[in-house]
Amino acid sequence: MAERTLKTLLVIGLFTIGSTTDEKDNIVVDTKLGPVKGTVWKYEETGEIIYEFRGIPYAKPTTGAKRFTKPEPVDPWKNTLDASAFGASCPQYVPDEMADLKPENMAEDCLFLNIFVPRKLKPGKNLSVMFWIHGGGLMNGNGDVFDGSLLTMQGDVILVTINYRLGIFGFLALDHPAALGNYGIWDQKLALEWVHENIESFGGNPDSVTIFGESAGGWSVSFQSLIPSNKGLFHRVIAQSGVVTRAGVLSKQMIRDAFKELSEKVSCPVDDMYKFTDCLRDMSIEKLLNETNFFASMSNEALKFNSEYQPAVDGELYKKNPLFLLEDSSSEVSQFFRSLDFMAGTTSNEGNLVPMITHPGLQEI
Repeated sequence: MAERTLKTLLVIGLFTIGSTTDEKDNIVVDTKLGPVKGTVWKYEETGEIIYEFRGIPYAKPTTGAKRFTKPEPVDPWKNTLDASAFGASCPQYVPDEMADLKPENMAEDCLFLNIFVPRKLKPGKNLSVMFWIHGGGLMNGNGDVFDGSLLTMQGDVILVTINYRLGIFGFLALDHPAALGNYGIWDQKLALEWVHENIESFGGNPDSVTIFGESAGGWSVSFQSLIPSNKGLFHRVIAQSGVVTRAGVLSKQMIRDAFKELSEKVSCPVDDMYKFTDCLRDMSIEKLLNETNFFASMSNEALKFNSEYQPAVDGELYKKNPLFLLEDSSSEVSQFFRSLDFMAGTTSNEGNLVPMITHPGLQEI
């Protein structure tokens, strides 16, 4: 518990440790996909009950040939799914300066979600749902570093936290059908669809869902609010210290520059994008992380805040830069966005993270 508390204190977020480590009992919930067994805890502030379900898969593994592809819904299961332990975190490079935030367990099979339910678990209870997307520059982080006890109990809401693919695994874009990008955004969207289909089994109301996130999480919920096919999956948006900007969508030139840089580091054929992508699929997780290490690419001449792996115009989720479509009041993007309640703001002291990602040469200026 001490390590989990330390991680929570080190990450900017809304949540505070509130549950004890003394397990009282287990509980099984029947979902549309199959039975899920969670744990029952006592909330130490009031002695009330909180239910927690950890590591529920919402997608099939995105490994092997499925790397750099859209996620697919998980298949139903017959046996009871043990949701008492968190699933693996998505692959990510964590520099030594942030070693306390490095996940203990990382694997490419990482698309899991966690659910916190307050007081009484009863299907049809119709509690509002809050869906948290973690930050980390789309390069780091995971859903289980945040203990949702405080928010769940004080707000009397069901909280869902998720993992989604990061870095090159989540955002490799080649402006070519071989790799169109946005896999991490697709992951978030599929997790929202999972919640829409299954949260009633946990006592949640699928017609009262708020998505929220901080930093890259705020960025993510803002991107989700610009996808018209998300209509009905959520109804309110809270973006903390991050929203979509024109610079936040990869341009064709940025994609070309990133491809050139990557191709100079890996021995993959550059004359065929399909072969290039397949070559990357054959590489180990460690090699891909090392070759695309954002922190190693920091310049001592200028600050760099975004990596080359971020959302792109893919012709499906985003047919154009979504902000251009947002300016057209007749577009589906604009109409969907205007149907949502949207709140944006900043978190205090977030600038304290800047020294961690600043080249040592700049820190001396």
